[in-house]
Amino acid sequence: MNKNPRVSVLMPVYNGERYVRKAVESILNQTFTDFEFIIVDDGSTDHTWQILQDYAANEPRIVLVRNETNVGLARSLNRGLGLARGEYIARMDADDVSLSGRLTAQVSFLDEHAGVGVVGSAVQVIDADGSPGNVWRYPAMHALILWSLCFHAPLAHPTVVFRRAVVERVGGYDDALLASEDRDLWQRLSSVTRLANLPEVYLLYRQHPNKVSCRHADMQLRNSAKAGQRLMSRILGYQVPFEICHNIRLGRFETADDAIQAVSVIHSLYDTFMSKKSLSIPEKRAIRRDAVQRLVSLAWRWLHKARMRREFLALAFRLNPVIVVKTIGSKAVRRAWRGLARLSQ
Repeated sequence: MNKNPRVSVLMPVYNGERYVRKAVESILNQTFTDFEFIIVDDGSTDHTWQILQDYAANEPRIVLVRNETNVGLARSLNRGLGLARGEYIARMDADDVSLSGRLTAQVSFLDEHAGVGVVGSAVQVIDADGSPGNVWRYPAMHALILWSLCFHAPLAHPTVVFRRAVVERVGGYDDALLASEDRDLWQRLSSVTRLANLPEVYLLYRQHPNKVSCRHADMQLRNSAKAGQRLMSRILGYQVPFEICHNIRLGRFETADDAIQAVSVIHSLYDTFMSKKSLSIPEKRAIRRDAVQRLVSLAWRWLHKARMRREFLALAFRLNPVIVVKTIGSKAVRRAWRGLARLSQ
C-alpha cells in the first residue's frame, strides 16, 4: 500500500492557459518532494485542460480532476480538499509562482510549532508580464493576525500551508462568500488553532485584470465586510451592524455618526484584546500601534469637523502619543492641535 504524502498541494484553475505552466513547474521544482499535486480544472474553455493533461501524463504526483461546469473557487477548493491525503494542505493559485524552498520552509515550521494550524508568508508582487513590484509582508504573531482579521485578510491565500485536520474540523470553505472565502476560513480556523506568517518571500503574487479579486471587486468588498462582521460580533459578544463593518472595510463614512460608530467599535475591539491575559507584550504593542494608526486615519478624514477630529486624535494620544507623532509628524500634530483650539473657541 502506498503511504500518504506529507503534503497535498491544492490548485484550482479556470482559463489559466497564459500562466499555468509557470505555476505547475514552480511546484514540481520544490526542494521538498513528498507531495501530491491536486489540480482542479474548474470547467476551463481555453487550452488549460490540454496543458494540464500533458503535465499529468509525465508526473505521477499530479492528481488531475475537472469540473463539468464552472462552479467557482470555493467549491473547487472543497472538491480538492475531499481528495487530499496529505497531513498538510498547501494552497497554490494558477497565476502565481512558488519559490523553490517554499514547502521546505513551511513544512518545517509546522513540524516545529504544533500549536499553529496555518502558516503563510510574504509575497513579491509581479505584474502580468512578471516584472517585480512591491513586497507585501503580513503580521507574524497570532494575536496581531486575529486583530487584523477584523479589518482585512492578513494572510495571502496562495501562500498558506495548513493542517488538513483543522480545516476539516471547521468544515472547509464557505462557498457563499465569493472572493472572500479565504478571510472567512481564517476567522473560523482562528477559533480552533493559531495562525502565523513567515517574514520571508516564498511566492511571486501576480496582479492582473483577470484575477478573481479584480473581476469581483465590489462583491469581494461586501463579502469581506460580512466576514469581518462575523468575527467582530464573535469577539465583542454582540451583533455589530453590517454597515459599520462595511464602512470600516471601505475606510469611508457618509456621516459623522457613521464615523463615531466605527471608532466606538474599533475602541471596543481594542479594549477586548488588551484584556486578554494570554497576549504577550510584543503582541499588545503591535495591536496598540495598529489601533492608533487607524484612529489617526479616521481623524484625518474629518478635517472639517474640529470636535470629531479632536476626539479621535485625543483617543489615539491616550493609547500611545509616540505612535501618533510618528504617524503624522510632530509638526502636523502641533498644527492640528493649534487649529483645533482656534476652531473650538
